[in-house]
Amino acid sequence: ITERKRVERELLRTQTAIEKSQSAFFKLSSTGMVQSVNDYACHMLGYTREELVAMHVWDFDPDFPPEAWAPMWEQLRQTKVFNLESRHRRKDGTIFPIEVVGNFVSFEDEEFSFTFVWDISERKLAEQALLISTEQLNEAQRVARLGSWEWDAETDTPTWSKELCVILEVDPTKPVPKLSEQHTLYTAESMHRMTAAIDTSMRTGAPYEVEL
Repeated sequence: ITERKRVERELLRTQTAIEKSQSAFFKLSSTGMVQSVNDYACHMLGYTREELVAMHVWDFDPDFPPEAWAPMWEQLRQTKVFNLESRHRRKDGTIFPIEVVGNFVSFEDEEFSFTFVWDISERKLAEQALLISTEQLNEAQRVARLGSWEWDAETDTPTWSKELCVILEVDPTKPVPKLSEQHTLYTAESMHRMTAAIDTSMRTGAPYEVEL
């Protein structure tokens, strides 16, 4: 009896955590039907719990057709977990990007998925803003014939801007040469001047300016 009570308490604690989670939770059957949800799933999609239960994934995911479910479920059986990005459609028709993590569960001859969903609208907006900013920087550097670079000293891994690749006539689709390999791009004097300036900067933390 004591063990049973302990298990019941653990189950209640888990159910409470899921119910109060700020992630949308869906228990999905092997046929793609919603069996249960938490409050946040209802809030995120704008449906009541009664409306969501017995719907199928493709009823609110415009990017997931019914015929895609069977192969996806078979893959989940093998991998036990999946992670993907998709979109969900709210009851009012608005569509928003989401990230999904599903976990395969088999219990007493029943197969289902514990699936957690996050609204990633803000992340996508940030990614888009970063892309626009990068494109603007690339265009400004192209016009000014100005390149930029970063260097991870621990791994000797440089990152070059697109315009720097153009200036140094390096294919931007190929890996950037490590600093130790860049002697082929400069004269011996220029390479010595640059490495000396970098060494001094790393020791003192002071910025440097050098003509090559």
